[in-house]
Amino acid sequence: MDDCGRVSKCFVILFNIVIAIVGFVMLALGLWLRFSSQTQGFFDIDLNTKQFVIGVTVLIALGIILLILAVLGHCGACNGSKGALTAYASLLGVLAGVFIAAGVLAYINSHEVGRQLAEFYRTVYLQYLNKGDPGLAATLKLFNNALDCCGIGVPLEALIQDTCPKKDFISLFTTASCPNAIQTLFDTNAPLVLGCFIGISIVMICALVCCSILNKQITRGLSTESSKGRHWYPAMSEMAPPEVRPKPAIPAKPSHAVPPASTLSSPGSGGGPPFTLLGYIGIDTIIQQMRKKTMKVGFDFNIMTVGHSGLGKSTLVNTLFKSQVSRRSSAWTFEKIPRTVEIKSVSHVIEEGGVKMTLTVIDTPGFGDQINNENCWEPVSKYISEQYEKFLKEEMNIARKKRIPDTRVHCCLYFISPTGHSLRQLDVEVMKRLSTVVNVVPVIAKSDTLTPEEKNEFKQRVRKELETSGIDFYPQREFDEDMEDKNENNKIREAMPFAVVGSDREYQVNNKRVLGRKTAWGVVEVENPNHCEFAQLRDFLIRSHLQDLKEVTHNIYYETYRAKRLNDNGGLHPLTCPAPTGVSESNV
Repeated sequence: MDDCGRVSKCFVILFNIVIAIVGFVMLALGLWLRFSSQTQGFFDIDLNTKQFVIGVTVLIALGIILLILAVLGHCGACNGSKGALTAYASLLGVLAGVFIAAGVLAYINSHEVGRQLAEFYRTVYLQYLNKGDPGLAATLKLFNNALDCCGIGVPLEALIQDTCPKKDFISLFTTASCPNAIQTLFDTNAPLVLGCFIGISIVMICALVCCSILNKQITRGLSTESSKGRHWYPAMSEMAPPEVRPKPAIPAKPSHAVPPASTLSSPGSGGGPPFTLLGYIGIDTIIQQMRKKTMKVGFDFNIMTVGHSGLGKSTLVNTLFKSQVSRRSSAWTFEKIPRTVEIKSVSHVIEEGGVKMTLTVIDTPGFGDQINNENCWEPVSKYISEQYEKFLKEEMNIARKKRIPDTRVHCCLYFISPTGHSLRQLDVEVMKRLSTVVNVVPVIAKSDTLTPEEKNEFKQRVRKELETSGIDFYPQREFDEDMEDKNENNKIREAMPFAVVGSDREYQVNNKRVLGRKTAWGVVEVENPNHCEFAQLRDFLIRSHLQDLKEVTHNIYYETYRAKRLNDNGGLHPLTCPAPTGVSESNV
């Protein structure tokens, strides 16, 4: 279903809700007029009350019809029932015509209707003076209270005064007569009544047009499904093929969406306007095939954490993936501080919803912990380049593997210490160097040590320093593919660096278990956006930009390295690629 169909569906559903409410009110009002003690006199008195009885009956019948109309519209719009939509459109068309005719007749005959109703009031008035019937009294009270009038002129008889609105003694001589009030009401409000009837009819016609559009789209969807042998093939954006899938941030079409009609473009520079094919080919099934194959093989994602000790790097990664995927820093608590920066990695196979992901977490113990941190980024940068070299050599092999293991670093989380002042010169230099070879995502660690005001000021200061220093962190502006990407990524860039808190412990808060850090004044909830920005970081890294991180790594950073290596001295040259220390694998 296209945008026009979705808008039409929403309009019809909203119209049905209003119709149901109006129908219920009309039915309730009609039943009250028919059976209430205040109006029972119209049915009991021996007068010409045929018009009133007919009016009440019409009110009840119209309320029932509107409720039936709302039910048919709901079944047609929400359940996609063609029969219900057809009946709904027919009934709606008849009602629109009736409303237009009723409005015109009410406008033309408004004076005559007012005259007859005024004459009816006079008849009831005189009969009540002669008989004193309680039913006649109830009828007079209804008119008098509704129109704020009394009698047919002054002076008012004592018997009639009991039916008048409760006022002071003087007002009995100044109250307008009801026949005049009735006639004035119908004469002055006739255009307004006509406008109301015409306005209601226009809304009904709009609903009728939307119903027609919705009916056609349902018919087209059924015919398309029939031409495919009644097999449903999901739309492209629902698939998850390797390396080429659109970013998850772009919302996928719902499972009940109608597949687009097959089109063909003419070859040439302009492409030419597409036109509809004669029948279904099945090209779109390639996406389903790719997804099926990818789910069997799985994919790789490699994330590196950089920052000095004590910033909770391992804890944050464990919180991101809700499992013990990172090396615990406690294992190194009693170790001496490494003299140089080490690279330690651990790999796991994570499976969720039938999708397998080989996750590798690369840690950098010893980074920034020395007295002299000169060139401390070189081991990190060298490790990243070594992974590019390994992948390149596998690609260049004559008998290369069917699936090349991907150890390239797709994302580097750089942890900034929550000092509340500014970036260290070391942080600026390291991020500037690393941003040329890998996707750098800066985060402010342990943000619960800052007040909300300090956190916002620190974020703004860090963001300004990053821009001033020319550090191109991910997502880079020049890689925005279209306006949708640009708008989405601008929101992310404005929120960075994310101020986060990591924890792998659960606490009871408001009768539910939450991940958090317990302090003397309460629990800092990790996934509560009012406490920290962990949820934003998780959604950004995993739920919307994970595939884009892999694509930028392959198409930008790796291709830049590959072109440079192939151009250096006319070809490839040996480069030692030692494996990182402490490599281990596990399944999650």
